[in-house]
Amino acid sequence: MKNLFLQIKNSLSKSHIYKDPENQKAGPALKYIAVLVIVVAVIQTVLLSIFFIPALYKFKEFALEAVAKYPADLVLTLKGGELSMNRPNPYLVPIKEDEKKIFDKNRYENIVVIDTDKSLDFMAYESYKTAILITKNGFIVEKENGGIEAQTFKKFPDYVLSKTSIDEIVNKFDNFISTLPTILIVLMVILTWILISIGSYISALFLSLLGTLVVLVTTKIKGYSLSFSNLFALSLYGYTSVILLGIIKIFFPFSGWISFVVFVILFSLLIDKKNSQPKPVENNSTLV
Repeated sequence: MKNLFLQIKNSLSKSHIYKDPENQKAGPALKYIAVLVIVVAVIQTVLLSIFFIPALYKFKEFALEAVAKYPADLVLTLKGGELSMNRPNPYLVPIKEDEKKIFDKNRYENIVVIDTDKSLDFMAYESYKTAILITKNGFIVEKENGGIEAQTFKKFPDYVLSKTSIDEIVNKFDNFISTLPTILIVLMVILTWILISIGSYISALFLSLLGTLVVLVTTKIKGYSLSFSNLFALSLYGYTSVILLGIIKIFFPFSGWISFVVFVILFSLLIDKKNSQPKPVENNSTLV
């Protein structure tokens, strides 16, 4: 780890990397970037966990609360792609005062409306001022982008939904439901770390290849004539700034081009101009 911090420091300062670019090879640079990406991915995963872990527990509480609020006398029967219920139509679940902050209070008056006398009807959906309308042959719900989506029950299996059936499911999987957040947290943390690591490394390789063009121009201006391996290695070391900016990006999202501009500016400042000593003038005069 101490060696990694030293390499980070060298990559962000006027070190031997930029003073002696002819001796920088792609192999060691690729290994350094791989280790850096893995370490930074761990930091990013921990920071992201701070946001999604509390939300996961809130989701569990919301789900259990929704199950507890299911009406004891409501039975929904789905058979042959058509829904029926044991209550008069329409059955409304209005938005309570403490739930108005979740829904658009100016648009919705109900969370769910069940009307098995109607087929899928967009006019009925609007008139009921509901977030979800369930009819005899499907349901209508608003999408995240503001549009409206309708789905039929044709592919749904026959089922009877009641307070009793829900309680049986909850009791059967009680232990699983209780440990579900913990399982999900572990899986999500591992998956997030893997995805960030892979994505960052692929991004580093691709953008470093692009950055090689910048390095080529800069080193030519500074007086160096380097091989592709030298150029790619310098680009990888210079990409350190972009990888570290990924941590800040979690809290303050910004365009990826800003990171690339930072890379170009920083690299241009770090690369040293080649020291070229003037050749001594040969004295071809002869003594007479």
